[in-house]
Amino acid sequence: MVDYMNREAAHGTHWYGMARHMLGLRHGQPGARRWRQVWSDHRLKHLGPAEVSALALQAMREASSQHAVHS
Repeated sequence: MVDYMNREAAHGTHWYGMARHMLGLRHGQPGARRWRQVWSDHRLKHLGPAEVSALALQAMREASSQHAVHS
């Protein structure tokens, strides 16, 4: 999906309009809420989809590891 968003962004389509369609992909996984929050953060619109994806995955890992410590 990120590759598709990159291609469309190169043609002038705003990637963040497409991101909402994938917000349910991580449903039920540890850290999924944080992953969705990163993709939905309007302050990140100036970044490319690959950069936001990396931030979202990092946030998801951090949130799930914090959850594991507190469980």
